[in-house]
Amino acid sequence: MKKININDISLQKLRIPTGWKITYNEFHEIDPDTEIELINPYNNLGIFELFFMQDIFQAEHESSKVIVDIGWYPEGDPSGKYNLEVILWSNSENNQERKLNWEKPLFQKATSSRAELVNLLEEIFIKVPSFIRNKGSEVKFTL
Repeated sequence: MKKININDISLQKLRIPTGWKITYNEFHEIDPDTEIELINPYNNLGIFELFFMQDIFQAEHESSKVIVDIGWYPEGDPSGKYNLEVILWSNSENNQERKLNWEKPLFQKATSSRAELVNLLEEIFIKVPSFIRNKGSEVKFTL
């Protein structure tokens, strides 16, 4: 069993182009591994309870009206996977709130690999804004 101190776990490093705004970030540089014992002086929670939740990361691209959302499903479950979704939004009639189209994601991918997730995320950051400008929101995005 590999022991890791919670204080040695950093946020995941990402290459994020101009135009994206991170709205929530609990995406850490730790792999979903049941062989890791977390040294946590704060409480008795393990890596899955602390780092593999439904809400891990969210970013938005205002001009493209796109949100990128990452969660772990089922939450806290070692057999779960990261779920990455690219969601379009439209403004409400009064322009005060966003209508998010969670039922029809522009792109969706599940993976248990953090490395694969980072690669997908960085590719999405680069390609989605120009895809939206050129194709619009009626076409599925693929990588």
